[in-house]
Amino acid sequence: MVLKKLSLIFVGFAHCLFGALRAGGTPSPPEREEVLNIVLIQLGAWATGDREAFLATLHPDVVFAWPGKRLDLKEVTQAFDEWLEAFEDTTFLLHKAVIEENNFAIEYRFSSTRRSNGKRHSTGTVAIGFVEDGKIRVIKEYLDGRVSRLQEAGELPLDEGKEPFPWPNNPESQVP
Repeated sequence: MVLKKLSLIFVGFAHCLFGALRAGGTPSPPEREEVLNIVLIQLGAWATGDREAFLATLHPDVVFAWPGKRLDLKEVTQAFDEWLEAFEDTTFLLHKAVIEENNFAIEYRFSSTRRSNGKRHSTGTVAIGFVEDGKIRVIKEYLDGRVSRLQEAGELPLDEGKEPFPWPNNPESQVP
């Protein structure tokens, strides 16, 4: 918990430090590490259940979307709370991060266990978005929801490997 709070303090400090104005009066873009840190705190909040860290990374006018959902701050906070009730033992593994000024694209593996049935699933995900005023303003996740459903049903192998491929390596995924 102390490390998370220190990370949030660092983000705030970095935002103030790197948010200085450029010549001409336009705000300078955030540093790469500032954007990456905000994204990592956001992902980590889903894994740890740290609601304070979750909210600290989101802009008041956030748009948070994934297949079938497009949520504002109130709605994504409710989804976060429901997630914590439904899942446990959540982990994420960052594979790649591409950051250009305040824009980000990240590839990661997100894994968790459903509390009601003890079934684990692991899905490769890509998210794109941007940071505004030191917080995530837009984040759009791209994932295949069939993976978690088929893994929970025992019809697709669980793959928590180092590289988050969209589908686990099985005979069906190798047929063109």
